[in-house]
Formats: sequence, C-alpha cells, structure tokens
Amino acid sequence: MKKILFMLLCILVVTACKKEKGTFDKIKNAKKEIKKTAKEVKKSSSVMGGLNEAQELMTKLKELEPLSKEALKKWMPEQLMDLKRTSYNLGKGALGNISSMNLQYKDPSNIQKQLKAEIIDGAGAGSGVAYMYKMKERMILDSENERGYKKIYKRGVNTIQETFSRQSHSTRTKMEFLINERFVVNVTGNNIEADELWKYMQALDFDKLKE
Repeated sequence: MKKILFMLLCILVVTACKKEKGTFDKIKNAKKEIKKTAKEVKKSSSVMGGLNEAQELMTKLKELEPLSKEALKKWMPEQLMDLKRTSYNLGKGALGNISSMNLQYKDPSNIQKQLKAEIIDGAGAGSGVAYMYKMKERMILDSENERGYKKIYKRGVNTIQETFSRQSHSTRTKMEFLINERFVVNVTGNNIEADELWKYMQALDFDKLKE
C-alpha cells in the first residue's frame, strides 16, 4: 500500500506541474492532490480492514452452536430496572434457522414509556447478520434536522448506530449494535432518551447470555 501511494504521489506531482504555469501554483496544486489521494487511500485501507475483520468474525461464528429457546428464555429478565416485561417471542420464525428473541417492556406508571428489543444470536446461521453489523462499524453517518438525527459513534467499546425522531407528543430512540462480537441488538425506546436507553441495555447481562 505504501509503494502504491508513493507512485500515485509521484504521478500527481508531475501531472500537476504540467498543468500549472507558475512554480508556486504547481507546488500548491500538487500538495492539494497529494492530500486528496492520501485521504482516499486511507479510506480504502479502512474499508478493506473492516471487510477482513467481518469475514474473520463470520468464519468464527459459523462454527458456534446457536443458543436454544430454553437458554434464551432462562436469560431474559422479567424486570428491566423500572420497566416490566409485557411480552416476548422466541424462535426462528421469519429469520429461518437464526436463533432470536423479541422482548417488550413498559413502565407500569407510564404506559407511553416503552422499550422493544430484538436480539439475534450471530452463531451458526446468524453469522451473516453479525457480518453485516460488523461492517456497519466502519460506516460514517452523522445527519440532523428539525425532526431528529442519525449517527454512528462509540459508547465505550461498542459502536452504535443511533436514530432519534421527534413526533407531536412523543419521541423515539433506536439503537443498533453488535455486542460481544456475537449478538446483534436492535432496541427502540418510545419516550426514552438515548442515555437512558443505553442504561437499560447495560442492565441486560449479555455476558451471561453466551454461557
């Protein structure tokens, strides 16, 4: 990669010097082209690095046995801090042979405050899903308007894709992330801000889930 970058820089310097008449303009233009090319090469290297990491993770997870319905049911908490579980769905369903669960929680004192979580086991058939989320960690996303925002950022060791939307009388926060290099989590909080939603996620003992 360094050799390729060096060759590109040499070509750009020569090309830039041919196009500009003044010596100062030649040097100035060459510097701009060098910076632009270096940035693109670095970006390409990052993408390739992410592709390799995702491929290695998928290969590793394919060899693991997905968690059973019994293991998932034993793990899922009835109470999540101040929220009470109101429903759950375990099994493979629309995801084919992928082990997953859907959980729903509500605040007994405020029915407008709700949390929905989908947790997918990346082991076995779920390795492809984990692969996609591993690749997402290399994405750059940061946008905002009067209705909300979307961004990808770090919370500790976890890379989070977060979406926030404002509605007339409510808010909605969604987080998507890969945890413990195995489990894909999609969680939505109605009338729950991002920091509070993350606290609920921290209350889930994912380390115990993989045992």
